[in-house]
Amino acid sequence: MEIGVRPKVGPLVAIAVLVLTFLGACGGEEEPVLTTREYAEAMEDAFAILQENSEEADEAVNRASDDLEELDYSWSAGSGKEASDLAETLVRTLVDSIEGTLEAFDDFSDELSSLRPPAHLAELHGRLTASFEDLIRDGGENVGRVIENLEDIDTDIDTQADLEEFWTSLFSPADPDPGAEAAAEAAARFEEACRELRARLEAELGTSVAFTCD
Repeated sequence: MEIGVRPKVGPLVAIAVLVLTFLGACGGEEEPVLTTREYAEAMEDAFAILQENSEEADEAVNRASDDLEELDYSWSAGSGKEASDLAETLVRTLVDSIEGTLEAFDDFSDELSSLRPPAHLAELHGRLTASFEDLIRDGGENVGRVIENLEDIDTDIDTQADLEEFWTSLFSPADPDPGAEAAAEAAARFEEACRELRARLEAELGTSVAFTCD
């Protein structure tokens, strides 16, 4: 994606924002084992909500980016105060998006753990769940450092040169922490298990299953 000649600022890796609801009855009773179709539908619902919220997060960040980009192209005397306000809004929107993603990842992990797939899919579902838990654990520290770096960016802009320095700082990646490589490996395991699960569901049900794995 682009902001003029610059890439769009989107939420992390990512992948993207997850807000899910729990399935099944309340009252402390164990969740029932799902049929293959029920399980497929539960996963479709989960990923549909993921897609919807990811798009909302992208739109919020891109609106903030576009507003500042427009000012950059139409800079005039006295634009500094407006640029400072827009830069602060953009940083805050990015941080909120990342923090929301972290919280939603935890919700999604809980949701995966709560599902009881059919017995013949239990091992694959377990791999899917475990790899996602690894992704959260291994990527958490690096994401925290990204947030810290964003919050340290100077949004006090007086000149167009200051604005260009802000853009440079915004697109300068944080040095990866030791967990970054492990998180990437966990993400690859999750995608592999997800694709295998989708293929098996489609083969068994004889129809396409509407969730994506990357």
